[in-house]
Parts: sequence; C-alpha cells; structure tokens
Amino acid sequence: MKQTAARLVFGIAALAPSAALAASHPIADVVAKGVAEFQVKRYLRDPDSAKFSDIHGADLPSVPGTEIQGWSVICGVVNSRNGFGGYSGPERFIVIVMSATDAEVDFEHATRKRDFAKSWALCEL
Repeated sequence: MKQTAARLVFGIAALAPSAALAASHPIADVVAKGVAEFQVKRYLRDPDSAKFSDIHGADLPSVPGTEIQGWSVICGVVNSRNGFGGYSGPERFIVIVMSATDAEVDFEHATRKRDFAKSWALCEL
C-alpha cells in the first residue's frame, strides 16, 4: 500500500468516531468490488484459480484538505493455487479503491498485524 494512502486510512481509523466513519454495505459498490478483485488477482501466482469470499466494504468519508475524496475500502478473503498446484489457504486482504483505475492492495501476511487490524476495522463498521 502506498505510504500516503496507508497513513491517511490509518489516521481515519484512529481518529474518526466509529458511528460517523463509514456507511457499511454488503458490498460498498459494484465497481469498487470489481476493481478490488482485479487488483488482488494481480498479486496471485494463479489468478484464474482465485476464490473470493466474505467480500464487504464501506465508503470512506471525504476528508477536506486531504486526497481522500470518494474512496472505498473493500475487505475480503481470497484463496488461490500456489506454485505446487494446491490451494494456499484463505488470506485476508484490504483494497483501498481511489478510483476505477487506482487502488492499493494489502494482504494480511505482508503487513504488521496492528496496522492490518486498524484497516480491517474500517470494513467492520
């Protein structure tokens, strides 16, 4: 995840009141969900084998004076084949969707647990 986007999102998670943080939706937006799946597949060894589950998200509130304007956060779980042909097991992911063509992906195994938990909380509201 880009440092700027990560810092802004972590800052929102830490500072914003939970009730006003985001409007939770089963899927924040069909376009955001599609962008998220596309972006996650870019990091997989066998993207065609990807099985997505528990996809949910929220629209992030616009923050005046920052680049956060109309962003969505999509969280979910993906399982895909590894280099040996077997499924590697479920892995949680977070995608910050800035636009239909710009998004940042973060996987649970690649992030400090505390930071990942803060971002994941954005989707749990």
